[in-house]
Amino acid sequence: MKRALAALITALPACSGHAAAPPAGTSCTARAAELKTFLASVVAPTGTPARPWPTGDAAADHRIEEVRALARQEIRAAARAADPAARATPLTIGITPGRLEHELATCPPALARFARIGVVPPAERWHAFAEVADGIRECDCTIDLPLTRAMLYILQRGPD
Repeated sequence: MKRALAALITALPACSGHAAAPPAGTSCTARAAELKTFLASVVAPTGTPARPWPTGDAAADHRIEEVRALARQEIRAAARAADPAARATPLTIGITPGRLEHELATCPPALARFARIGVVPPAERWHAFAEVADGIRECDCTIDLPLTRAMLYILQRGPD
């Protein structure tokens, strides 16, 4: 299930809890530090982070809701029983960049840190996950932070 969800997030073009992100006027360093703390709590097994939606911005909430709907759809498809007589879908060679990679593409340091998550030992994965925020800070927070924050949350915790 986690593998299907990870594939969804990397292939992606009313809720309880509200995670208040710093206001847009806050410095990038402060927003990145808050994001890093949030991501560390998302990855920690004992962490109980609030969902990063609703954000209070209708446009951002709409984009996040689209991502959540696609995540639910992908989970249902992965959970559906496969026909044993059907041929397996051929595997693709290499990595197909998805929605999260496209979102981080304008910020190479963040994209490089995101790619590192899959190659570090499991014990260090939480640290690598939180380091994505450092890459975002290096790019002066030019990416869509609410959407990226939500996609990273969904990648680890699921859409609901």
